Amino acid sequence: MPWSRVEIKEFYAQSLGIRPPRSVFEVIILEASKTVEVRLECDEGTLWIDPDTGARATVHGWW
Repeated sequence: MPWSRVEIKEFYAQSLGIRPPRSVFEVIILEASKTVEVRLECDEGTLWIDPDTGARATVHGWW
């Protein structure tokens, strides 16, 4: 049975340790290049902080 979009998002959130205030917004599976893109979102104004070090995290791109 194929996975639902919600199950896939939950799987990657749990696998990657994503927790509030962040959440998995979208998972894109690119079969041709054998890659997976996991896009995250958070509430406006939320700082991206590394939970282990407390340092501000680097944002690698916006769309």
